[in-house]
Amino acid sequence: MDNDKVKDLKSWFRSKEHFSFDRAKPLEPMLSVLIIILFSLAISTAFKLLGSALFGTTPKGTASSFGLSGMIVAALVVWRTSIAQDQTKNAKEALFNDKVKASITDLHTQLQITKWQNGKAANGWDDDVTRRNGAIDQLLGLATEDPQSASRIARMLSV
Repeated sequence: MDNDKVKDLKSWFRSKEHFSFDRAKPLEPMLSVLIIILFSLAISTAFKLLGSALFGTTPKGTASSFGLSGMIVAALVVWRTSIAQDQTKNAKEALFNDKVKASITDLHTQLQITKWQNGKAANGWDDDVTRRNGAIDQLLGLATEDPQSASRIARMLSV
């Protein structure tokens, strides 16, 4: 499961419906202006801090420390978001592997039955066909869910 690259906006938001930019057209100018304002404020703050670090002119007051601490907090938030994304990816892979393992285990299930031979009861084992069919269906669903792992699932079944 390689989800490092986001294919399109639909897959990013995990939406089953295609996103229509026609419905969002009135919001585009406002969103663009907001992004430009925030980006320009971030750049001006960075240059202000860089200038004060290079030339030794630090502004007086409490707002001067807010800029530096704000940039530090922003960097930590970006770093934490990156780590959370990696953890989510690893958790999804582990869950997928657990599902595959459970399905493979169900392929080998047997059912204890009582057989009557010559008027005597004898316990024996028989294949649990219903559970095996369910496991095969589950593996098919997993291969459909993640087409990149379909070859791996097929290799497990052929051994």
